[in-house]
Amino acid sequence: MSLVKFIYQFSVWAYRLGIGIAAPFNAKAADWISGRKDWQSRLPQPKTKTRYWFHCASLGEFEQARPLIEHYAHQDIEICLSFFSPSGYNQKKEYSHAVWVGYLPLDSKRNAQVLLDALQPDKVFFVKYEFWYAYLKEIHNRQIPFYLISARLRQEQPFFQWYGGVYREMLRFYSHIYTQDKASVDLLQGIGIKHVTHAGDTRFDRVLNLKQAKAENAILADFIQNRTCLVAGSSWPLEEELIAKAYVKFPEMCWVIVPHNISESHIAEIEKRFENTLRYSSLEKRKDAAPSRVLIIDRIGLLGNAYSYADMALVGGGFTNALHNILEAAVWGIPVLYGNNTPKYPEGEALANFGGGIRLANQADFDSVLSELQDTSKRREIGAKAGQWIEAHAGATRRILASIQ
Repeated sequence: MSLVKFIYQFSVWAYRLGIGIAAPFNAKAADWISGRKDWQSRLPQPKTKTRYWFHCASLGEFEQARPLIEHYAHQDIEICLSFFSPSGYNQKKEYSHAVWVGYLPLDSKRNAQVLLDALQPDKVFFVKYEFWYAYLKEIHNRQIPFYLISARLRQEQPFFQWYGGVYREMLRFYSHIYTQDKASVDLLQGIGIKHVTHAGDTRFDRVLNLKQAKAENAILADFIQNRTCLVAGSSWPLEEELIAKAYVKFPEMCWVIVPHNISESHIAEIEKRFENTLRYSSLEKRKDAAPSRVLIIDRIGLLGNAYSYADMALVGGGFTNALHNILEAAVWGIPVLYGNNTPKYPEGEALANFGGGIRLANQADFDSVLSELQDTSKRREIGAKAGQWIEAHAGATRRILASIQ
């Protein structure tokens, strides 16, 4: 074993040790451990028809794979779905299009052999950033068609460094790599990886599908009525602070806050920022709530629906280089606001350059933009650009399917 492979394997086991130490004090770490306990007893039954395995790190990567998953599921192909993180598994463990949903066991040759013996996949799809040496090598050795989809690579990653031999080897284990952007293709071809295609980002197809399947929501409609509404999606405390200060300056507006963290303690912290708020869960139980300008959605799975009722959106994470999904908002043809610290998220710059996104540096920026967006025609102009940007980048799913088939 080379030194770099030894360091890689050591880092995998060190990560497992660290998670084990953290588990008594951290709920996500505890889920990571408990979800993998006795994993061999929860493997799927032998396949009865063609079976594809999709592996995603978490929920965001699942959404990128979803257009492909659902296309194949509708062709009567069995789907096996694995996750690395609890946040993906916990939300999708009952996913109806999969015959099996589970955690990816720790990366080792033995675990890879046992899992592949059970799954028996005819094709394997990994999403975006998943590089696990033992799994990739075992899939490659079994000559199973193997695809990396929605990949996005950066110059600073190990693949492109002097010490990155083992990582470059992993790239060669894939049958084909489909990237989100041309820059990733150029990086890969620069190190001799030729089995690569710029297909685009499947998330554009996903949000267009969601738009077509829009469901009416009487609670949101009754709350907003005829008021100008901003929906804050996957908000963090920084975005919630912006809203709390703007709330006083724009008394005609209403605000729907969909926080990233919906724990009771965090919801209570948001409520302290405003004189009067409503919780979505309370409106599900009673219809005679006191009037309010702030609705906090304390339920999972309602964000995309909420954006459909908005006049504008503020997407969380942009001030800390952890930008959440701006596509979910842009597809509804509304102005999309977010912080300007997004170097890991080129879609933030792309939407702003197209004219449908507005990047914010501080409270003054936010207040100024809100003043400008009180003009209905201005909102519609910027919102139309957001919708056009989505339409212009659709089609990745079709391109991948055409290439694979």
